[in-house]
Amino acid sequence: MCKILFFLLIMTNVLAQEDDCRDYCIPPSSKEEYELMTNVNCESKRLYHSLDCWGKNRAIELSKDCENNNIAIQEAAKEMARRQKNEYPNQKDYQQRVQERSGQYLYNERFGY
Repeated sequence: MCKILFFLLIMTNVLAQEDDCRDYCIPPSSKEEYELMTNVNCESKRLYHSLDCWGKNRAIELSKDCENNNIAIQEAAKEMARRQKNEYPNQKDYQQRVQERSGQYLYNERFGY
């Protein structure tokens, strides 16, 4: 019995620490998403589904102020791009290195065909 209580105490402590994490995001409810997706074109739907949790929540917040939900989704995507650019400042260097590596060992260049 003591071991079970100790285990529960540890688990509640671990879960409480995870709740304090800044990376934790509550996804929007299906009702909110349904209200947002009414009268939205296919391109905006694809864009919305590519957003992360914070982007989806931001799109729903913006849709309450905007008349056009397409514009709200596009603005949320722009804000997400700016936020991710700040989180990953060396992303451009990484993409450039990947392009350089992928071009090094092409079959045509390597074997002269």
